[in-house]
This record gives sequence, structure tokens and C-alpha cells, in this order.
Amino acid sequence: MQENQERNETSTDAPKKRSFIKFLRTIYSSPFYALFGSVVLFLECLTMIAIALSFIQLVGNYGWTNIALLLGLILLALLCLVGIVIATKMAVRRIRRRDIARTEDSNGSEEPHIIRRLIYYASENAVFAEWVSADLQSRGISCTLIQIGSLGEEEKHPLIFLRGYDQLLLVFSQQARSNAWIERLVDTALRLEILRGRATLFLLDMEESAGIDTGVWSTTRFRSHKREDFIGWKDPSLYRQSLDRLIADLRGTTSIR
Repeated sequence: MQENQERNETSTDAPKKRSFIKFLRTIYSSPFYALFGSVVLFLECLTMIAIALSFIQLVGNYGWTNIALLLGLILLALLCLVGIVIATKMAVRRIRRRDIARTEDSNGSEEPHIIRRLIYYASENAVFAEWVSADLQSRGISCTLIQIGSLGEEEKHPLIFLRGYDQLLLVFSQQARSNAWIERLVDTALRLEILRGRATLFLLDMEESAGIDTGVWSTTRFRSHKREDFIGWKDPSLYRQSLDRLIADLRGTTSIR
């Protein structure tokens, strides 16, 4: 209990010490240091002027030497006063800039990360893809809908293609499986999941796979990857269940599945 109390006292004292040190750094840094110095010099000049006036009145000597000394002190006081005005303006500017920077940082930290999603489908599965896209949009999940082969040159490099998206929703049918480009894309997405440390590929199965798979389809990484079962998507109740599971995975998955 005593150790915990000492730790709590230490943890509460640390922020106070840090804030005090930050305060000292602020005070003894330009323009705050210049403002502090100007105020001190101005007060010293006023004190010296008061002493000089008292001395002149006491002695009764109004010679040019004493008058010149008095005028010099008054001029120095005026220069210090100008320095106070300039340093104050500089200090106010710095405080405003710091407040603006803090506001921008807080806004940037509070702004949620926008997850970029892509629904990628073959022309034969356009109806299903548009259906899923519309339902996801209605649930607040934005997606880009792109048909396979519609982008031309952009689809020649899987890594560059996927770099613009956080999640790939691949409508997976026999037509997609037989496409060599899709095989390369899936292989790249599986590798990206390892590099990113989070789910990137979401397979929307539309039909049962048939035959013996080769290439990336035969790898353990692909076979063990989670899939969203949309085989019975034409049945409204089955489709709704599959959609709910997909939405839960899209919103809740932050690590590799």
C-alpha cells in the first residue's frame, strides 16, 4: 500500500515538474525574455530618473551635465518602453501560433481514419456487387465499386493497385478464380496482410469451389483465410445474415484473421 501511494505521488508530481520546466523555458526564451528584460530596464530607468530629479533638487544644480544625464535616462526609458511594446506583440503572436498549432493537432488526432474500401468484381457478378455496395452504403460503410478489367493500365501492377486501399472486398466466383490477374492480386493482398499486420483481403464467396486448385489457390495461407459465405445470396434471410457478418468483420477486424 505504501509503495502504491509513493508511486501515485510520484506520478502526480511528474506532470507538475514538467509543466513548471515548460513554463520556465517559455519565460526565458525570446520574445518573453526580451519582454521581461525590457520591463526590468524600464523600471530601473524610472527609479534612476526619480533619484536624479531628487538629487538635482536637493543640490540645486541645474547645470548642463545634470540636465544631459536626466535627458539620457528619459531617452533610455522611452527606448525600453518601445522594447516592451515590440516584445509584447511578439509574445502575443507566439501564443496565438501555439494555440493554432495545438488546435490543428487536436483536430488531426480526433479525426478518425477514413478506411478506403474496394469492391472488386467480374462482369458476371455485377448485380451482386452493386447489391452489396448499396447495402453497405446504407449502413454507413463507404466502398468504391470497380469492375475487373475496367481500369486498363492501373491493373497491371497489383501492389500499386492495392496501395490506394485499406480493404479489398473481392467478389469471388469461378470467373474470378480463373483470371490470372486475380490470382496475382490475391497473392499480393495476402502478402500485404502480413506487412500491415491487419486484414486486407475479404473474400465474398458466391459459389462452391470445384476441382483441385493450383498456384496461390493451393497455398495454406489462402485456404485458411476467412471467407464471407454469400453462396445463398439470393435468399433474403441468408443474404442478410452474411451481410451482417461481413459488416462486423469490416468494422471490427484490426489484425490478421
